[in-house]
Amino acid sequence: MPTTTRQTVFVDREVLATVEQMLRRLVRQGVVSAVALVDTSGAILVSAGDLPAPADEMGATAAGIFGAIRTVLPCTVPQDFTVKVRTNAVGFHFREVADRLFLCSFSMAAGDEQQVAVALDSVARQAHDLLATTAHRKPSSRTLEALSEKLEELFSSFKNTPRQP
Repeated sequence: MPTTTRQTVFVDREVLATVEQMLRRLVRQGVVSAVALVDTSGAILVSAGDLPAPADEMGATAAGIFGAIRTVLPCTVPQDFTVKVRTNAVGFHFREVADRLFLCSFSMAAGDEQQVAVALDSVARQAHDLLATTAHRKPSSRTLEALSEKLEELFSSFKNTPRQP
């Protein structure tokens, strides 16, 4: 059984931008209606298309489903499965990218499951390779600067709030 923590994985901006381009291509080609790269904590790192729920709900739901299948059916190869909702011909396809990351696609029409599986497999392999080549690198100065800016933005309201004794 895989062991994971609740921390979100760190990925370079450049890698996320490249993965996002791949995801947009899948949507543009009509392979899927929407697709996201999700961390097992439920954080959506990047997505394309119109997700069927707000990003936080979609990420948490996808991570729950992926985690449950991974726990019940441990696998020695990357997990790859589809959840079909027959009532309205909706399909969710999951494909593991790395230990903490997976792709979750959403299709609103009954399409070619094999085409979706092959397309997600290709993107997952490319994303895995990108992540592997950047995993050993330290965060870039631009990434650290972006994190610093975000933290400043998040905590700026505390700086301007008068402290009560």
